[in-house]
Amino acid sequence: MTQIDISKLLFFTSVIIWLLPPFKQYKGRYFVFFIILACHDPIHLLSILIFNFYLPSQITILFNYCLLLSLIEKNLLKKHWIWIFIIVLVLLALMALHFTRNQITLALIIIQSGITLIILKNLITNYVSAGKLSLFHVVFLFYQFTAIAKFSNLIIGFSDATAFFILTSIAQIIFGLFFSIFREDKSGLTI
Repeated sequence: MTQIDISKLLFFTSVIIWLLPPFKQYKGRYFVFFIILACHDPIHLLSILIFNFYLPSQITILFNYCLLLSLIEKNLLKKHWIWIFIIVLVLLALMALHFTRNQITLALIIIQSGITLIILKNLITNYVSAGKLSLFHVVFLFYQFTAIAKFSNLIIGFSDATAFFILTSIAQIIFGLFFSIFREDKSGLTI
């Protein structure tokens, strides 16, 4: 099996695995996050297979922005809706512009870092209130770090990018399986 075959196999396995977490996370705090995450790759894949069209990278930025919004508390969203709306308008306006790959990747890293900070805040809040670390949040943070590392590799360009891609893809598949089995509120997994 060539590296290209392995990469394709990992990609399709990842798409299938990441369709499962929304079922486990249903009615949980992170359900919307996991449903958006589950939809992104299949939509991208279908656009290629059916329409022979690659979605613009700006669509990925919008998906990631929606991931970030899904984690923000509803009262904050309601309170600051005008800023959220303005950011959406700016993102839509910027879609007409042609970003470089590094600019798109940097935007994705910034959004993913915001998601990571929210998960870290939730981890700390749960630790302060319960006195135990939630394994769910710890794993979620590691998942976020692999996502940021994967995007960072596009800018930095590690010397063995294919091996790095394969390793992070395997890790993300394992994370997908974890989130398909455990929920934040029902896992009871603490450290």
